[in-house]
Amino acid sequence: MLKPVPAWNVFHQRRSGLESVVLKSMKTLKSMSREELHQTFERFWYDIRAFNLYAGQPSNWQSEAAVSIARDAVRLATEAANADLLLQAHDMLRYGLTANEQSLEALPYYE
Repeated sequence: MLKPVPAWNVFHQRRSGLESVVLKSMKTLKSMSREELHQTFERFWYDIRAFNLYAGQPSNWQSEAAVSIARDAVRLATEAANADLLLQAHDMLRYGLTANEQSLEALPYYE
């Protein structure tokens, strides 16, 4: 079970910790197990959900961070050539873009 992290702290941890995880993951993607990939995506979802975003709210640093996390997830899933993870990443991106007042950009991910 993941330990709860205050939403304001997620962004700072994201930049220092998880971003390096993504970069390291992309460099060593070939050596990552399927389980490690799924754990990384669970962490992405956990961080995005910690922001408690919803459509119609004003864009803010939390919604921008959610979009950033989702874009990292898309890159990682694409590099891994994993269709299931790519679907999850698209869900993350759709959720983040909608909460970040980018509904038109989110539309293709609803199809």
